[in-house]
Amino acid sequence: MPIKDYPFLYIDRRTQKIHIGGPNSRPYLWIKVKNPKNGNSILASALIDTGATESAFPAKCASQLGHKLRSVPPKNIRTANRNTLAFAHTSTVEILGIGPKGHPDISKVLYSMPKQLIDYTIGLDEFLLGQNNFLNNFILKIDYPKQKLSIYLP
Repeated sequence: MPIKDYPFLYIDRRTQKIHIGGPNSRPYLWIKVKNPKNGNSILASALIDTGATESAFPAKCASQLGHKLRSVPPKNIRTANRNTLAFAHTSTVEILGIGPKGHPDISKVLYSMPKQLIDYTIGLDEFLLGQNNFLNNFILKIDYPKQKLSIYLP
């Protein structure tokens, strides 16, 4: 750590093409999410969301990780779009480096957040990195004109 000048990304969900910078790019980080109980993992792009109280991941990913989504009590939460349910499961989240063409560099773990309670949220399509279990650990600099972000430990 630190994560310095991580470029904004645009990920075309329809074609799966990745672009560094450009008019539709946003402050995404590449992450690897793991279930610490069985080792199942997935790669994803996660949006830094300063308005999210908690980190929240799509509920549909819980089964890929081996979490039984509804085996824990639901939480009623409010997203930007609606009220919905979330189910908190323990996951390890690794922030990954970025390759020259914008793809994740799985050989480069920039920061690891072991055994975090993550809200797997019904109706959510994006992976969101929120305040309480991510952003509160860092000093965050988002440079929109240069389309880069930097994250430092205090």
